[in-house]
Amino acid sequence: MYPAILQRKWTEYKYKEKFIPSVSFDNVLPFELEYNFLNPVGVTTHIKIKTVDKHYKKVILKLLDKQNEMIFSKRLDQLTVDKEESINVSIKIPGVYKITISAGENSYLKSEIIFYHTKHFYSIPEMKTKEFENTYSQLKKYGVESDYYCGFCKCRIYPAKAKVISGFEYKNYIPFKEYIDIETLGIDNIKSYIMKIDHPAVYKKGLIHLLNMIRLASIQDELTIVSNLFKDDPSFAYFITDKLFFFSMIPLMVDRELQKILNTIDDIILAHSLVMEEQSIVAKVFKNISSRRAKIISDEINTGIPIEQSIKAKNDMHKLIRSFFEEHIGRAIRIPCSEKLVYYAKDFTEQIDAMLIGDISYHSGDFFSIFDSDLYRCSKSEDRDNCLKFDVESRKDKITEVAGVSESAIYLKSEIGIRYALIHVYNWVTNLEDYEYLENISRNMIIPFRYTSARIILTIGAIDSKGNPLEQVIRLKIK
Repeated sequence: MYPAILQRKWTEYKYKEKFIPSVSFDNVLPFELEYNFLNPVGVTTHIKIKTVDKHYKKVILKLLDKQNEMIFSKRLDQLTVDKEESINVSIKIPGVYKITISAGENSYLKSEIIFYHTKHFYSIPEMKTKEFENTYSQLKKYGVESDYYCGFCKCRIYPAKAKVISGFEYKNYIPFKEYIDIETLGIDNIKSYIMKIDHPAVYKKGLIHLLNMIRLASIQDELTIVSNLFKDDPSFAYFITDKLFFFSMIPLMVDRELQKILNTIDDIILAHSLVMEEQSIVAKVFKNISSRRAKIISDEINTGIPIEQSIKAKNDMHKLIRSFFEEHIGRAIRIPCSEKLVYYAKDFTEQIDAMLIGDISYHSGDFFSIFDSDLYRCSKSEDRDNCLKFDVESRKDKITEVAGVSESAIYLKSEIGIRYALIHVYNWVTNLEDYEYLENISRNMIIPFRYTSARIILTIGAIDSKGNPLEQVIRLKIK
């Protein structure tokens, strides 16, 4: 378990010269809906809608089929706060339809609504009868797809196979003592770590990992490590501390960021720190200061500055640059995480068997499915509900779908293949933030996120299998 620094903050994550944007988010779901989830075709149902944050004009509610074709649309010229409007809907074609709401430039994907021809109810024993098996076999023979839903939370469910994977996660701190014993860290330990730490996907040399560990440690831990190094091998300690110096990062910095730092630094400190420095560093600094200031600093450098003053100035610069990076980029690091339990959605031929045995651990034992135009409901004998009711809406690209919420986790199903993704988690009850990092997620994988909150926002930035940057914002509220 050896971390490496995440060089860019989430809101500026760059891939192939493209940025994954991070949107600003509100802390409420702007529209709330109330309606019957299951409806027979040809019967008028009512969708009640209201806004809880502000007044809206030209609000459009649409029902979309699986091909995203619009089959119903209703425009409300005005929707005022806390005033409920009722929309009458009558659909003659059975199916599962997505509900979307548009207001101005924003479009929100809400939940789904079902219209069916005939309603059948089966207990688990009845589902094992010849009648049901024959019906199911005929549907399967003609390639009729099915949709499964939880009878309690009305969420689309996916009978799935459990699998344990190992991956990486990002943290904004490093629990340093979990990785090495800093009190006994000596030259032999470090050489051993350097030999073992080699992560070709991030850096070629394990030494860089060690340096990043020290950079991201607390000041106290960093001093302890460096002090022990000097006791065991002063020459190696000087080598390490020189490599830790952030001054060498100046040529890699964005001009605007460097200008912000240089504007806070005294001319004398800046001049002293540039004594005997590489030409690339001096040129980068002079490029980002005024010609008048450059002349003052150049004249000061030529006065013959003692080496002790230059070292002190470099240390001061190191602290200033480090503080800037911590403030604007953070102390986010990438570390191998412990094994994670995920689920792979089963294919169509396996799903009915899963339904029969209740192989959906994070939902209730009451399920229903849509075969062709009919509704089939099945129930287990258990009374316990494993899931929670929730409202959800998503914006932008459809990267994931909420596949259930329990007392301990939110379950997300990947809609596409994901090369890697960074998920910003915002708990708007406690105002706490966190990150989750995913790699090599296949389509239809279900991932449990161990976050429990009445209200939560997930901002997902991802690179798909074709290298395209995508973004999705999910806002979820427990009922």
